[in-house]
Amino acid sequence: MEFLELDHASRRLGLSSSELISHMISYESGLRVYLDCSKGLTRSGTSLWIGRQIKDGVEGITWALPGKPTPLTSHSMEDLRGRLADHESGLNLLKGLEVLIKTNLGPNVKDKIGPNGETLQDEQGRFLTEPLDEEELLAQSIPYDITVRFTGELHNTLHRPPNPSLLVLKKDLDLLDEWIRQNENPNAPPGEGILRDPSYRQGEREKIDFSKFFLNFPTKHRKPHTHFLATIDLRKNKGPLAWSQFREIVKKNKGINYLEMKGFPPVYLKLDREQPLDLVWYKFEPFEGSTDKGHGLIKRVNFLNAYYLAKKS
Repeated sequence: MEFLELDHASRRLGLSSSELISHMISYESGLRVYLDCSKGLTRSGTSLWIGRQIKDGVEGITWALPGKPTPLTSHSMEDLRGRLADHESGLNLLKGLEVLIKTNLGPNVKDKIGPNGETLQDEQGRFLTEPLDEEELLAQSIPYDITVRFTGELHNTLHRPPNPSLLVLKKDLDLLDEWIRQNENPNAPPGEGILRDPSYRQGEREKIDFSKFFLNFPTKHRKPHTHFLATIDLRKNKGPLAWSQFREIVKKNKGINYLEMKGFPPVYLKLDREQPLDLVWYKFEPFEGSTDKGHGLIKRVNFLNAYYLAKKS
């Protein structure tokens, strides 16, 4: 992933840093600033900077910050905007900001089963195990988010590393640039910006009659992910790969451009703001703002379950 320093990213768009963050917060999918503590690393690859894990708003145990750029929480995005507007700088600007570390919990091995379905044991009577494959790992993993507050503390070190940096993804900046230009020129032709909806015709959006959706389409499926699975070759696409392909479609859709699948009604899809790797919202008409939850939610685990059921049928 390619990043830009927050100051440099702001100058590229002719904005102050606080104005840039305001636009990032207002953007449909809630873009994030990243805290990068990688300029000083321990031998294990974590940062020399440490923080405190936050549970229910209370500081807990000491936690090593990641040695790679990590997104701020939505609350810290608001906090950072205010600090920048007040012209705070240096380490004082960063202290108290919180990052969201995403991880997964769950087993990574399973009992080894014999040809007759029995659990195998070794000569000492200990159960034998074998690693879970990629599909099993993904199906049994439990997403777990860890919030860590940057406190400005360091591991014991003779040399103080440079202050952490605030970064913006270049691809996010490109999206934001297009979004701002479209807002400044709402009469731009369809298809020339990420806010333009291909269902616009002569300046008005076509309304879809939801009650007639499935009367007019021959599909037996009522959810976009189950219909999607029916259109791909499951023998060539493992569950995690199929989910990745589906998410790529959603990322392009953004809840703004409707998706057309043969035999299925036009549907709008968008990634969840807080859990974009695991949750997808869908709606059979355009979403109305970032808080619109649409007509339904697709969870990664439900997608994988549907995949396994479709593969068995």
